[in-house]
Amino acid sequence: MGNILKLIGFGLAIVGIGLSLALPWWHSDLLGLGTLDISLRKAEVCGGGSCTAAPTGGMFGIIAMMTLAYGVVAMILIALGGFVPALNGDATRPMAVIGGVVFLMFAGFSYGALDPPDALVMGINLQTTWAFKAGILGGTLATVAPLFGLLEPKRELEPYRVPEPRPDRPGRISSLPPLGAPTPVHAMPDRARTPSRSPLAPIAIDLDTPLTPPPPAAPASSSGLRFAIASAEIREDALIATAEDGSSRRVSWTELGGALARELGAPHQTVLVDLVPGGAPPLRFVATSRLEFSTGHGRDGADPRDGLRRLLAFARAMHPEIELEAATTDFLYKRAELPAWSAEDLDRYDARYGG
Repeated sequence: MGNILKLIGFGLAIVGIGLSLALPWWHSDLLGLGTLDISLRKAEVCGGGSCTAAPTGGMFGIIAMMTLAYGVVAMILIALGGFVPALNGDATRPMAVIGGVVFLMFAGFSYGALDPPDALVMGINLQTTWAFKAGILGGTLATVAPLFGLLEPKRELEPYRVPEPRPDRPGRISSLPPLGAPTPVHAMPDRARTPSRSPLAPIAIDLDTPLTPPPPAAPASSSGLRFAIASAEIREDALIATAEDGSSRRVSWTELGGALARELGAPHQTVLVDLVPGGAPPLRFVATSRLEFSTGHGRDGADPRDGLRRLLAFARAMHPEIELEAATTDFLYKRAELPAWSAEDLDRYDARYGG
C-alpha cells in the first residue's frame, strides 16, 4: 500500500467535489411555505406536495455549467495525478494540484455570480449547503494532500545481519566468511558447485580443501578504503583490476566465490561492491571506480550505481554459480535500497580477510 495519508486526502477530495456537483449549493425553507434548492444545474421550488424545476439562467447559469464541466475534469485529474500515484507509492503529479486549484476558482466564480438582492436573500433566508462546503473542502484537500507525505513515518534502513548457516546442508557454509575476529579466507573448491535454486539465498560451498593462511593485508587506498579498485577492464574471460596504488590483478570469473554490495556512511559516503575470489582479498569497487566493459564503457554519464549493477550482472553472467547474498541481489535488481554500513561495520567486515 502506498502513502496512506495522501491516499485518504485525495480520496476525500474526489468524493467532496463529486457530491458538490450532484447536490444543491443553496437552500431556503421559504419562510415555512416550501423549499428552494439551487444547484449548478437547476433551481427547484417545492411546496404543496409538488416541485417545479427550471434551468439556471443568466450569468450564473453560464458559469455554473462551466463549473460543473470542469468539476468532472478536476476529479479525473486528481484521481490520475494524486490518488493512483499515492496508491502505488509514487510521487504526486502536478495535475492533481492544478485540478484542485482551478476547481476552487470556478467555485468562487459561481458563488459570486449568484447575486440576488440583499432584501430577497434576507427574506427567504438563502444559505449555502453542506454540499457546497464539501466541494470547497475537496478542492482544498487536492492542493494540500501532497504535503501529507511529510507526515508519514520514514522507513529506517535495517542493520546488516550476517547470513545464518543453512541447516539443510550440515558441514557447508557460505563462501562469504562470517563477521567477527579475523579469520583466514577459505579457498574455493576446484570441482563444480550446484547453484542455489533461490536467488535470494546464499549459495553454499563445499570446503574440501584445507584452510589456507590469509594473504598479506593490502594497504589503505587514497580513498580511505582497503582493497579499493581505481579502474578495471571487464572482459569475457577475466577481470583485470588496477588498485589505487598502481598494482594490477587478473581474476578469472570462475575464481569468484561471492559478491556483496553495501551503502557506506560517513566518512566514506559511497556504494561498495566486493567481488570475492577464493583465498584472496576482495576486489572492492566504489562509485568512483572506472569500469571498462569489453562491449563499451560502463558509465557514460549515468548513475554510478548502474555501472556497479552492470558489473555484478556481468559477473553472474560469466560465472552463474557466484554467490550473491540477499541484499546484494535486491540491489542488482533494484528491488530495495542497500543496508547502510558505518565505518565500524566496514572494519568488522574487512577483519574477515585478515591483516
